[in-house]
Amino acid sequence: MTNTILIFIISITLLALIALLASRREKRNRIARGLPAEEPSSYRRPEGCCGKHEVCEHDPALRHKQAKPTYFDDEELDRYCGTPPNKYNEEDKTLFYEVLYTLLPEDIKPWILSLGQRGITLPDDVRQQAHRLYKEQEKPRS
Repeated sequence: MTNTILIFIISITLLALIALLASRREKRNRIARGLPAEEPSSYRRPEGCCGKHEVCEHDPALRHKQAKPTYFDDEELDRYCGTPPNKYNEEDKTLFYEVLYTLLPEDIKPWILSLGQRGITLPDDVRQQAHRLYKEQEKPRS
């Protein structure tokens, strides 16, 4: 009985060692071919996803609630359609801030959704400020 257990433990150890060596060999081969050492994850987070799903301008369900986007006297922002959030300069960001700070608190979420419908992604820091303002407006008042 003890011999059987010992043989079993040795077999498992050998299998683990073989698997480890095969893994290391594969990693070395990938590096030698100029590939990353590890396989990239199959999950791809949508570009521009900030994790704020409640007010996300990329949420298709929210984006298509209205047939036409609502404009908040911000037609000049349409020229930024398709611009990635990290490609805005300070002058561009100022335009977004000007619109944001003229909105009523309850219009922030519809504005963000409207921008998403129009293919406009907020600059990163403007998006963060908009979410802060939205959350402040959402807090119950005492």
